[in-house]
Amino acid sequence: MKIYTYYENINFQNQDELVTLWKNSWKDHGFEPIILTREDAEKADFYQEYTSELNRLHQEIAGSPLKKYGLSCWLRWLAYSTQVEEKFYVSDYDVINHNFNPIEPENTLHLMDNCCPCFASGTPSQFLTLCKKFIDITEQNKHEYIEIYKKRNFLNFHDQEFFCLYYDNDQVKDKDKDIKVTKNFSFLSGPHRENFDKVPLVHYSHHACSEFCKKANIKFDDIARCNIIKQHTKCTLEIHQ
Repeated sequence: MKIYTYYENINFQNQDELVTLWKNSWKDHGFEPIILTREDAEKADFYQEYTSELNRLHQEIAGSPLKKYGLSCWLRWLAYSTQVEEKFYVSDYDVINHNFNPIEPENTLHLMDNCCPCFASGTPSQFLTLCKKFIDITEQNKHEYIEIYKKRNFLNFHDQEFFCLYYDNDQVKDKDKDIKVTKNFSFLSGPHRENFDKVPLVHYSHHACSEFCKKANIKFDDIARCNIIKQHTKCTLEIHQ
């Protein structure tokens, strides 16, 4: 079973080590981890139009240019769309596999951390449809999004903000059959929550690791984040041996 992540050098500390930890955690549980880059996104015929429209929409909604990190958030979905047509998993490279073994993904594109896009499954054609939705739906709702954006004090308009504005809506969830949005803390959690080491997948996000460090009275940085992952994946391996 394949799982993909998307990597760009965006000047975060310890990115390479984090990607290696991600890759090893999934490989240890029977997956074929694959790392995609911007070159994969550029293979899409939709690439030039996609990036141009995203830059325009970000400027109109957020009132500022789309930065490299923000563009990488959008481009991951386009990179997924250029792969062989089959069902597979995708995740951020800070989603670490503690004890999740290969099972076939559902037929519908599935976001499994509510509106956080850190872990999902789908097919290339479904991811391409999603990319087109990013543009079409944002354009259709642009003026409403501008007002909500201001009220919620968003800093940027990235894919997560799109999901918050569009899919975090019960009416949309009922009507839009192209995507399933769920959240199950017993399946996917963060290190700042109790008993997280007993959960199959853990999202070691900046926010979650920062909260973990506060509770443990540890200075937080990206080195600390990698150390937390190494410490708890080792514990998990010992538990499940």
